[in-house]
This record gives sequence, structure tokens and C-alpha cells, in this order.
Amino acid sequence: MKLQNLLLPLGGTGGLIYAAVSIAASQPVSEMVKPVLQPPQPSFERAIAAVGLVEPSSETVNLGTLRSGIVSEVLVKAGDTVEKNQPLLRLLSDDLEHDLTVAKAAEHQAEALVEAASKKTAAAEAEVRAAEAELEQGRRLLLFVKDAGEHRLVSDEEVSQRESAVKVHDAKVEAAKAHAKVAEAGVAEAIASLAVASARRKAIENEIARCTITASMNATVLQVRVRPGEHLSSDAGAGSGILLGVTSEWHVRADVDEHEAWKVRENAPAEAQVRGNPEQRVKLNFVRFEPLVIPKRNLTGEASERVDTRVLQVIYRVDSHQQLRLFAGQQMDVFVSASHP
Repeated sequence: MKLQNLLLPLGGTGGLIYAAVSIAASQPVSEMVKPVLQPPQPSFERAIAAVGLVEPSSETVNLGTLRSGIVSEVLVKAGDTVEKNQPLLRLLSDDLEHDLTVAKAAEHQAEALVEAASKKTAAAEAEVRAAEAELEQGRRLLLFVKDAGEHRLVSDEEVSQRESAVKVHDAKVEAAKAHAKVAEAGVAEAIASLAVASARRKAIENEIARCTITASMNATVLQVRVRPGEHLSSDAGAGSGILLGVTSEWHVRADVDEHEAWKVRENAPAEAQVRGNPEQRVKLNFVRFEPLVIPKRNLTGEASERVDTRVLQVIYRVDSHQQLRLFAGQQMDVFVSASHP
């Protein structure tokens, strides 16, 4: 009777032991695996961590365009080194070329009108001089006749005729001068028409020049995002699709969390490490603070990263003595030596 009372507890205990052994045997064996790359570690005892973005020393320049149109030719490619005012791309300008031909013809016509008006003015001025000469001759003859009339050498009728002739010559002078003024007004009108035609021609030439987008500085072409046949808009912020930057010197734009921004000092030692290879690190030299704190935009994708925060942007210059291959837009882990509170 006592043995029967022990069988049930013994059986339950045995089943429990068997279940525990089975479960333990079915569990996978976990082994400690060393990471392929060690996480980035600062060289400073106390450091502020930040996300850095590599950029040219000139920052990235998205060239704008003053004229909208269809791209006819792209003259550069990414990686090219360009000089200031070097053509980068051209827009279609067939309609402007036609307008320029018409404007040049109008300008030549206006020049011909100016020349013709000038000749008329010269002729009118010659008429004035001739009339004034005749008037002067008539006055001399009148004086001679009057002097002779006092001595009764000529009749009063002859004197009267000479006086009438002087009046006629005087009227001719006035008419010639009026004609000359009209001719001068014609010259002024022709010159004004020529100025309008020249201004029209220059305006069209300026529009044609705007169809060629040139480099604003000596730089490197970072990206070409436009192709022949695409439409470019002159709207603000659209740009030409060509990004330039001065890559002879690299900068790193570090986003420091606003909660740690107060710890950063201008001359604090700083370094940056390449993402994926923390062994590649470079010293950073302080350039400036961006005075405006902005919402965080550069994200690392880590689960612990806060996205609802604001950051202070600090610009550093990469030490040019250290040879490190960098690319614009590349993210880096930045560490800044923390100042003591």
C-alpha cells in the first residue's frame, strides 16, 4: 500500500526531469562572436559624439539659371575640374537667334536712316550758309545804292528794289534755318530709333548669353542631374542640376545635440572617423558655429537615435596633412573633447 502511494509522485518527478532535460537539449548553443569592426571610440577621455557630413569648403553650390528652357547640350560630367566662367551647359536658343537676326536688320536700317538724316542736315546747313551769303551780298549792294542815291546817281526806285531784295534774302535765310532745324530733328529721331534698335539687339544677345550656364568659381563638378532634352526652370530653388564645390579643402558639418551644445568650445580638440572603418580617423580644426539651431536632419538609423531634437551645427576643417579619401556627402562619426562643467 505504501509503495503504491509513492508511484504517482515518483512518476511525476521523473516526467518533470525528462521534460527539463529535453528542453535543455533542444536549445541552440550560443557562442560569443567578435564583431567584424569595433564600434567607434573617441580618443578623448570625455567626448561629445556627433554626426558629421563631409562637404566642400565652399559648401555645395547648386547653380541657378536666369532663363527657363530645354537643355540642348551638357558640356561637363561629374568629377570634372572647371574654371570660373567656363560653359557647363546650354539651352535651346533657336527662337532667340531668329529674333537676333531681325533685330540686327532693324539696327542696320536705323543706321541707314541716321546717315540719310545726317546728309539732309548737311544739305540744309549748306542752304543756310548760301542764303546768308546772298543776304550779306544784298545788304552790301543796298548800302552802295543808298550812298549813290544820296548823290543822285541812282533813282529811288532802284533803292526800293534793293531793299526788297534784302528782305527776300532775309526770308530765305529764315526758311533755310527752319529747314535745317527740321533736318536736325530728323537726325535726333533717327538716332533715337537707332538707340532703340541697338538696345533690342543687346537685350536679345543677353538672353542668348543666359542660355549658356557657366561656372561661378574654380571648382569640381560634384553631380550632374540634367540631361539634353530636359526642361530647366528659372524658379527659385530649382537650380540647373549641376552641383559644384571646392574640394581642395574638405569641411565636416557636425550636428551636435542641443542638450550638449553648451559643452562645445571653439578650440576644443576634435576628430572624425570614417563610417565602417573607425581605424581611419582624421583631426579636425574648428572653423565656425552656425548661429541658428535647426531640427535634426542627418539620421544614422540607429534604434536609440532621437529624431525629435534640434542640433547646433559646427563646421570643422579636415586636417590637410592627413591623407584620407573623402567624398562630399559622406557621413562620419565626430567626437569633440568635452569641456568641464
